[in-house]
Amino acid sequence: MIPYSQADKKWAHLKLGDTDLDMKTYGCFVTSLAIIDERPPDEALNILNRNRCFNSDGFLLSDCAAKTLGLSYKGKVKKRPLADGLPCVIETSFYAPAYPQHFCVLLDEHRIVDPLDGKEQFNKYKDKIISYRLFKKKKGAVAFTQPVKPIVEPKPITITTTEKTSLWSWIKDVIHRFSKKSA
Repeated sequence: MIPYSQADKKWAHLKLGDTDLDMKTYGCFVTSLAIIDERPPDEALNILNRNRCFNSDGFLLSDCAAKTLGLSYKGKVKKRPLADGLPCVIETSFYAPAYPQHFCVLLDEHRIVDPLDGKEQFNKYKDKIISYRLFKKKKGAVAFTQPVKPIVEPKPITITTTEKTSLWSWIKDVIHRFSKKSA
């Protein structure tokens, strides 16, 4: 699992759905899902935005998010899931009333990955958990990987020269030929 921060400069400015809400301030749920799905938050957000997984207020629609990201979703529960239900996304009221919700990834009874800073840490939200969102990466799902660029073998340079040509003359000739090709 790769811990991501919603405040990362690469995606902090991106908007949730058709709203003015940005990832830096309101992207904890998206970032939590990206952590579980092992894909960068900007890519997850792009997929969620394209598939209209936010309502008009910027709230993420869990069923839509699970379907479009290819995650398993077993709903929202009030009791802590057993070990086989982890990791999952927790909803907390820790920052209420300013922010009525905050989401993190629960790793086990004591540890979380908090999207505010993208670090694994002790679960400081333990007494303020409202619900557990049971998202999981589907078994057999392939983790996100960067596209691999094919390795292109360079074409060999053919040297047509006489034995008496100096190395310096040969180098100047090669540079001259390359500069003609790129012009």
